Amino acid sequence: VGRYSVITWLTSLGSALFSRVDRLIIGSLLGTQVLGIYAGITDITCQINVFSSLLVQPLLPSLSNLTAQQNIDVSKLQQQIKQAIQINAVAALGLGASLITLSPLVLNLVFPSEIANKYIAHFCIATVIYSLSSMNAVGFFILLSNSVTTCAVVQLISSILSLALIALAARM
Repeated sequence: VGRYSVITWLTSLGSALFSRVDRLIIGSLLGTQVLGIYAGITDITCQINVFSSLLVQPLLPSLSNLTAQQNIDVSKLQQQIKQAIQINAVAALGLGASLITLSPLVLNLVFPSEIANKYIAHFCIATVIYSLSSMNAVGFFILLSNSVTTCAVVQLISSILSLALIALAARM
């Protein structure tokens, strides 16, 4: 239990690194005004990940049950994983498409009009990025339930790599 808890904590650390340290990087390299806009945009677009993964979570106990059985019905397992991936993809891409379509309205609710109009393209880019990255929910939860160590390593490496790319892009 202790080992599992430590590794799960490391997985959460990877998520926290990405979701908070990026703001420190943006603020230090680009200033507080850009940081405020970046934070507003990412706070909205990260909800794609939250909502799309919520739809997949109820399927995971049945997947875990199937993998724990002695005589695994591989075709049934594959079908349930395929179904979970499809639900996750439809939700992530549908939410992304909705946000892009409604981007002027959404940004005008959050920012003054002159700022909202200036950053619509940035919002759309962030929406595409979060939509595509949100399609990993099924893989993340399957990995978390079957190999928490691998999940923690992948989460930490991808978070650090993402932060390095954010710093590089901010400098450019």
